Amino acid sequence: MRWVEIRIRAADEDLDLISSFLNHFGQGGTIIEKWAADSGEIKSGYVKLYLPFDRTFRDKKEQLIKRLAELNTCQPIQVEEKILQPADWFEPFKKLFGTQEIGERIVIKPVWKEVQPDTGKIVIEMDPGMAFGTGLHATTRLCLISLEKYLQPGMKVLDLGTGSGILAIAAAKLGASQVVALDTDIIAVKAARQNSSYNQVERLISIKRGTLSMKSAKNYQNYFDMAVANITAGTISAIADRLAGVLKPTGILIVSGITDSGLDEVLIRLALQNLQLLRIPYEGKWYAVVATKPENQI
Repeated sequence: MRWVEIRIRAADEDLDLISSFLNHFGQGGTIIEKWAADSGEIKSGYVKLYLPFDRTFRDKKEQLIKRLAELNTCQPIQVEEKILQPADWFEPFKKLFGTQEIGERIVIKPVWKEVQPDTGKIVIEMDPGMAFGTGLHATTRLCLISLEKYLQPGMKVLDLGTGSGILAIAAAKLGASQVVALDTDIIAVKAARQNSSYNQVERLISIKRGTLSMKSAKNYQNYFDMAVANITAGTISAIADRLAGVLKPTGILIVSGITDSGLDEVLIRLALQNLQLLRIPYEGKWYAVVATKPENQI
């Protein structure tokens, strides 16, 4: 399959807004590239994302253009596209994706690099493919740190919007007894399955194509000790009742993919489900929300 690189050129002050708005639109999330003027001051850059060059491309591109038109940017933006050769699409990710230490114990490394971690570290090997979630994005880091803080051995965990499978794999390596990982994108499902195999945790993780529908939420009622969803604020708000419903009493919910504009709505929706706020970690303009289901709530 061939891929199209969409490049959205914009002023520096608009790059984060565009990235957050489109982060889950294309495969692999978004990449921000900035460059400096002669003075050394950052003036502009690109937000890049990748779409499969197939029969869905035109419709997806039209949707993307419409979504960009909804943004109130400081300066006009320009949209460019480039068809990539089959072997070329992953090069931008390989350049950016290095070994990272996240939290106190987690080490994320690409499968093509060797690393000798300190004793007690949990190493997660990743080949993200065209799936969102390499550990590079702030939302992924926030979720990983929260998993490390709250996950107890033996927990049953739901990972909604698993992407590359990084959070599901982290949950398994942190001691979860069972992880159900869902994603609507078949490419993400394939990448997550491959990554779980790299990390030898495939027996602990059930990776399925799908989402938390009303039917599946009913089937999983009061089933999980923890649910994590690194998706979008709008989706989190829309399915807050289902996320709360699948948690056992005292279960932990970790959600991210949230910026300033969506935080209040997420907090309101979770409060309406009687979930109790534990903390709101953040990194830059990105937030995660960690909440718990009361012990007496069924």
